[in-house]
Amino acid sequence: MPECKIPTAEVKQDIEDTRREIADLERQMEGHRLVGDRMSIFRADAAADGIRRRQEFIEKLEAILKDRGELT
Repeated sequence: MPECKIPTAEVKQDIEDTRREIADLERQMEGHRLVGDRMSIFRADAAADGIRRRQEFIEKLEAILKDRGELT
């Protein structure tokens, strides 16, 4: 089976985009926690989970770049 190689520029762009998503989710989470009602706490917890999943995604992308010797 041929190897599908995603261009390095695309991987780096995905990392940048995902970091921006994390920043947005962190702001949303903070706002939900300030409101403090039950539904807002639920939304804050969901945002925290989204942040965790995105951080894991970034780690995987950085591992790809490291394997390629292109992590800066």
